[in-house]
Amino acid sequence: MSSYSYNAFNNIFSYLIDRFKEAQLLRFVHYTSADVAMQIIGSRSVWMRNALTMNDYSELEYGRNCLMVALSSSGGIKLKNIIETKFGENGIGLLADIPRMMDKHNAATYISCMSEHDASEDLHGRLSMWRAYGGNSGVAIVVNNRPFVAHNDELGANTYPVHYLPISDFMSLFNKLVYNIENNISYIQNNVGFLNDLWRNLQALQFCIKHPGFREEREWRVVYRPKDKSTDHISGDIVSVRGTPQQIYKLKLDDIPEANFMGASPAEFIDLIIIGPCLYPEIVREAFVLQLTNVGVIAAENKVIVSDIPLRI
Repeated sequence: MSSYSYNAFNNIFSYLIDRFKEAQLLRFVHYTSADVAMQIIGSRSVWMRNALTMNDYSELEYGRNCLMVALSSSGGIKLKNIIETKFGENGIGLLADIPRMMDKHNAATYISCMSEHDASEDLHGRLSMWRAYGGNSGVAIVVNNRPFVAHNDELGANTYPVHYLPISDFMSLFNKLVYNIENNISYIQNNVGFLNDLWRNLQALQFCIKHPGFREEREWRVVYRPKDKSTDHISGDIVSVRGTPQQIYKLKLDDIPEANFMGASPAEFIDLIIIGPCLYPEIVREAFVLQLTNVGVIAAENKVIVSDIPLRI
C-alpha cells in the first residue's frame, strides 16, 4: 500500500478492504498431496508456484477477459480519462500497456492458494477439495491467517481474495472502483503511489476473478512477482511437484517484524493437519506428528487428525 493516504486507499479499494475485515475471523486451509505437505512443513515455508502450473489455466483467461471487457466499457473509458488527466503520459502508458503486461506477467507470477476454513470442517475437511486436490493421499493444512491479512509493505507478496463473478457482476465491481476513484480524486493528484496501487490491483483482478461455478472453494491467493519486487524474505528453489520439476518461491515461516508478518512460526501458524482419504491414514498421521515436532510444534499429536469423510480413493 502506498503512502498517499491510508484512508484514500481504503475508500478506493473498498471491495478489498471489506473482504479483509471479514477474514480477520477466519482460518485458511491449503489442500495438497501428503508428499508436498510434508516438504512444506519440513522447509518451514509457504510455497508459491508459477501461475502457469495452476490446475486450470483457463482461470487466468477468464479473469483477463473480464478485465479487458471492463477496460473497453464506458467505465473503462471514464477511468482512462481520469488517469490521463491526472497523470499525463505516465497514466496513458500504464493503461495502454495493460494487455501486453498482463500476458508478460502471467509467466512471471507465483501464487500460493488457500481457502477459507470453517470450524465445522475440522473433522472431515471439504469433500470437493479432497476430490480436486487430494489425489491418493491428500492433506489439508489449516493455518492461522494473521500473517497474510495484516497490512504490510515490505514482504514482497500480496494477499487477495478470489471473487466468483459472472461478467455482469464483475462490471459492477469495476464500475464501483471507478466511482471510488472519482470520489477520492483529490488524494491521487499526480501521486505515483496511486498508479502503482492501481496497476497492482488491476493485475490482481485478473488473477483473482473466477467463474461462479468455483464459488465453494472460497479461495484466497498470495501473489508474488519477483521481477517487480524481490526481497530477502522470499527465496527461489527447484522442487518436484507430482513428478514435475519446477521453479518455486518460498516464503519462510518466521516472524518478520519489519514487514508486520507475525504469527508465522510453525507453532503459531499451523493450527491443524487433516489427513485425507488414503490407504494408510494412521501411518501418514504418525509421520506428520513427527514432522511437526521436528519444526518446533509442541504437543503435535493434538494437531493432526484423520478425516472421517467416507470418500473412496
